Amino acid sequence: MNIVKEINRINDAELKLGTTASWHDDYKDSAYIFAGGLNTELTEGDVVTIFSQYGEIMDINMPRDKETGKPKGFAFLMYEDQRSTTLAVDNLNGAKVLERTLRVDHVRNYKQPKTKGENGEWHEAEEQSFNAKPEIITGENEESESSESSGPEIDPEDPMRDYLLEKRREEKALKKKSKSKGKGKHKDETPEERRARKARKKEKKEKKERRKAEKSEGMREVEKLLESLGGRDVGRGRSHSPSQTPERRRHHSRSSRTPPSRQLGIKSTTQIRNIEAASLPPTYTQRLTSLFHSFGKSSPHFLIIYVAKVSDCISPDPANTLTDRINIALNSSSDGYILKLCPSTQYLLQAPILFAFPNQEISTVGYPTDDTRATVVVNGPVSNGAGHTTAVDGTCTTCSGVKLRNIQIDGARGDASPTNGGANIEMGGSNSGQVIEYVRSFNPRSWSCLHISEGNLDCEGATIQNNDIGPCGVDTFQQWADGISVACQNSVVRNNMIEDPTDGGIVLFGSPGTQVYNNTIWAVNQTLLGGINLVDYMPWNGNFSNVVVYNNTILGGFATDRADAGDTKGENKEDVIVKIGIAIGPMTWFGDRYGKNVTSGGTVKENRFSGAFSYAIALTSATNFVVENNVLFDNTSFIGSRGPNCSSDDVTPTPAAFVIDQNTVSSSTTQSDFTSIQDGNSLTCVLPPDGGDFWPYGGGTGEQAPGSGGSGSSAGRNAGIALGIIFGILFVAISTWLIRVHGPGSDIDTLCVVPKHVSREDFFEVFEPMLRDFEGATEVAGVPEAYVPIITANINGIPLDFLMARLALSTIPEDLSLQDDNLLRNIDERCVRSLGGSRVANAILELVPNVQVFRDSLRCIKLWAQRRAIYSNVNGFFGGVAWAMLVARICQLYPNAIAGAIVSRFFIIMYQWSWPQPVLLKQIEEGPLQVKVWNPKLYPSDRSHRMPIITPTYPAMCATHNVTASTQMITTEEFKRGADIVDKVIVGSASWSELFTKHDFFHKYRYYLQIIASTGNADLQIKWSGTVESRIRQLVMKLEYVDSLMLAHPFVKGFDQVSYCISDEEVRAVAQGDISETIAKRKKEDIEGKEGAGPVYTTTFYVGLAVEPKQPGSVGPRRLDISYPTTEFTKLVKMWEKFDESTMGIVVRNIKSSSLPDNVFDPGERQPKPAQKRTKGSSKSSNTSPEMPSSKRIRTLVPPSKYLISPQLVICDSLIRSNNSSKEQPTTPTATTANANGSIPPLSVTPVVETAGAFAPKDPADIKSPQLPLGENAAIATSVQ
Repeated sequence: MNIVKEINRINDAELKLGTTASWHDDYKDSAYIFAGGLNTELTEGDVVTIFSQYGEIMDINMPRDKETGKPKGFAFLMYEDQRSTTLAVDNLNGAKVLERTLRVDHVRNYKQPKTKGENGEWHEAEEQSFNAKPEIITGENEESESSESSGPEIDPEDPMRDYLLEKRREEKALKKKSKSKGKGKHKDETPEERRARKARKKEKKEKKERRKAEKSEGMREVEKLLESLGGRDVGRGRSHSPSQTPERRRHHSRSSRTPPSRQLGIKSTTQIRNIEAASLPPTYTQRLTSLFHSFGKSSPHFLIIYVAKVSDCISPDPANTLTDRINIALNSSSDGYILKLCPSTQYLLQAPILFAFPNQEISTVGYPTDDTRATVVVNGPVSNGAGHTTAVDGTCTTCSGVKLRNIQIDGARGDASPTNGGANIEMGGSNSGQVIEYVRSFNPRSWSCLHISEGNLDCEGATIQNNDIGPCGVDTFQQWADGISVACQNSVVRNNMIEDPTDGGIVLFGSPGTQVYNNTIWAVNQTLLGGINLVDYMPWNGNFSNVVVYNNTILGGFATDRADAGDTKGENKEDVIVKIGIAIGPMTWFGDRYGKNVTSGGTVKENRFSGAFSYAIALTSATNFVVENNVLFDNTSFIGSRGPNCSSDDVTPTPAAFVIDQNTVSSSTTQSDFTSIQDGNSLTCVLPPDGGDFWPYGGGTGEQAPGSGGSGSSAGRNAGIALGIIFGILFVAISTWLIRVHGPGSDIDTLCVVPKHVSREDFFEVFEPMLRDFEGATEVAGVPEAYVPIITANINGIPLDFLMARLALSTIPEDLSLQDDNLLRNIDERCVRSLGGSRVANAILELVPNVQVFRDSLRCIKLWAQRRAIYSNVNGFFGGVAWAMLVARICQLYPNAIAGAIVSRFFIIMYQWSWPQPVLLKQIEEGPLQVKVWNPKLYPSDRSHRMPIITPTYPAMCATHNVTASTQMITTEEFKRGADIVDKVIVGSASWSELFTKHDFFHKYRYYLQIIASTGNADLQIKWSGTVESRIRQLVMKLEYVDSLMLAHPFVKGFDQVSYCISDEEVRAVAQGDISETIAKRKKEDIEGKEGAGPVYTTTFYVGLAVEPKQPGSVGPRRLDISYPTTEFTKLVKMWEKFDESTMGIVVRNIKSSSLPDNVFDPGERQPKPAQKRTKGSSKSSNTSPEMPSSKRIRTLVPPSKYLISPQLVICDSLIRSNNSSKEQPTTPTATTANANGSIPPLSVTPVVETAGAFAPKDPADIKSPQLPLGENAAIATSVQ
């Protein structure tokens, strides 16, 4: 394990350093690797399958024990391509396979194993072994191997093999046909024609030779140039294709389990040194360019080198040449070039980055949306109030379509005064179609964080979306800065989070036709003059026609002190307010500076305001405006008074929500709650009050008030507002509730859709406690580490499951459609899975031909599955979504059938389904996003799915990945039973009620495993029992490998019980499952006031064990060793990060059916035990009949413990006499503890055929297969559309 960690440590250190050399280079001459830590159950084929995902395996040597023949747990493998060894070592070292950690390392000098001669002597191997080299098929007969049919080799495992062979035969036949046609085409030519033809052929050949010579000369120039730059290994026999470097292939192989921010964030470490075109001096760039154009397409090798190098991320070092290198890269490229910045890297600029050609892009590799985005810092000189202020400039005349994506820009203003110059980001100009998205811009040196300029009033169609803006400027007089400033017509500003701007949050300089929606503007630590400003007359002469500002959220200051009981308002330590939420008209802002000029033509509607303002909306000097349906929500305050900058002639109106100067507004439509004011000039001159209880509670940052000079990260601070006042959150009912097939006891799956500034930690650390405090809420428990993170709760008796999906949006509109695939961009896999339930439910309803028939049929099937105890995704059966998709598939096959016909065909078709053929409601769709799509040809884990049912939405996922071999057998048997019953129902020999007969789980098996999870706290018990239940599937999978065990059948729910104990001995007994009648009858009031007394909460789960029948002729008892799987299971559950051995208990023990507690049976269900007749000569103590398991009480040996619960694995052995033994011997059930070596003795059992239940071997002739009605073809029914 130390070697495994050391290799990983070296790799991590190498990635952080970003060096061009690698420790892997020391092993470049060996294609062998060592693989240790292999599970001894793995075969050579299994190992080849695991390691072949990184290259073709040519040889494998897996040493085996000479006596037993079992593998020793390690192997040596040889790859066809040496570079594959690097991929294998980097990706598989430290990986877990079958619960064992692999050690994968290079082998410097591999020695071939010796071979045994004819006389038994050992010899050194004379030839290289290629025992794993795949068979290559080039045809199906001798003729196909001729030179005429030679072509690419075909792997026999290629799924396209048959098709490729057929195409090859067709091409061969066509070639023969054309050759036979051409044999006599020159027979009639004259001698002159023949000489001319040969001359043309000779000239063509000479031209080809000259081109080849020119190519060689060009390549020599390239190699010479690279060598002069410090390249190495150039021109050697071993070449490396830059487009397939180990690093690139390594990134690809990791993509299914590594977030995008790390997939492509490693600088190239190829054998030829990484030389980016942008990092070359101008002379070298010119030489490369001239060489490239000199022989153009004649040198594809050079083209590959050139493209590969400029596609790697730009290095920030050396910093003194960084800006020049970046701008050279943009200027020396062309249309569509992507300048990639390295994740988690800081770039110190001395001058602006300048876009140069249309459709260029600047972005971080992998497009992350968190703090791993590359950070560009404005770091150039400043003197006398002027200097470097802009990081990125996209205003060139050829900059249409340029994109700035997924980076961070730090203006690095610090405590300095404003600098004259441009914004952090300057875009627009005489261009169209520019995009700025997922950018974080903060601390600008000048007047704005982001500016889109108007050009010659011809800028058009900019998109500003999903950005994090702020803080911008400081609220000291005339040191303000805007968040987003737009003067470009027909643009879109949406889904942005603007935090702590100080001048205007979003400022529109006219910009006719622009849409501004779903943005959030929040004044956290600094006073904001205006949230959204439509006040500037220039440069569009007040033209705001077709501008629509809607569905934005503007948040003023909130109280930062703690609220006392009954308080609604308090103090804000920074005196933070928003002076005007939305300002309309020049006079509102500038007074009479522009005379009587007015703005015209805009619409402001459905915007929301909360917090402290002077005015929510102020409307002056405007015409043809529409202002409607804007609202206040939660707590608001309207405060402020005249400040020293107010004109002596102005009458500052009293702060109010919506104010209008009727004297300067004309031809406009406004909502009814506007207050008329006499003078609307220069409303921004008001000042917030100096302290006092004026600020509302309900969404502020509490006592957390970070300084404005910070990074601007808002995840933690926004949690309070995001969850406290529930802005921008959409709760969506999913699955059963959405499909409308819920019944009594059904839980409601609820998806909580949150904006990007609310993290998953906020969901569990803020929302879960809020839910726990909610009136009527009980049993609240969060499981953040689950495959789909979830909070379960019971509210007023209704069970609810809360899932959380964090979208890359600043706000969540109430009319959001989750079916939009673009919502999956820049979110993690757990959020994709959380969204899946709602998306799948909607897709199912769209794909079924008759929704009502589908609902009726599904309600029937779900009731059947619940009654038969096969409805539980966590235990390896089908969940609600899977059952819905199965029923939907039958509805598709029979679009005109009624519900009864759907149900009957459901059982017949599902029983005959050819698993693992997947169930598909539609063909699987590929998409552009970096998410995993179910593909068994590509992913080994997908190939392991036993009963795949694939979701109909992108990305396609398997809803039944939890199914095990045992649960597949059980589910298939239930399909068979259902099919038999509906057959009888159709002919009138049975009723539908028989289909819903309760399961017989607790009557079916002779032996059971009892898993008991216990704690002393009700809330803790919910989480602990849920953790144990989620791991039972792993126990089942381990039990399936036990010899003589046919299957392990998990029951679908646990049994909760509260026992009131008055001593440590009783606590230990209850934790072990031994609850005496005295303890069972004791009530809570019986222990009140007694020292040391308290409740013990237990949840008991059961796994039925079906043991193989005893083989004819075998004698004596057999041993069923389940010590390994049970021990590993207890280790697994104790690995839970919150496990505390002093407060949590876990016990696994074997019991017989006669020892099952009464609480697993319904009243009257348990049959009384019949009295046993003693056979002649039998002992009175005999109780060993296979039909009557021993009824003696199981005794457990429990060591004393001072803790509440001392978890200990207990396996009770029962030695039962053979059924055909001539002598009867009494059995004594005893408890066993671990041996000296820590293992638990095996279980000795002699089962009978009845223990196998429905799974006992049957004569195939006795099995009647259910059939579809006459004329229906099962093969067609089970096919995929």
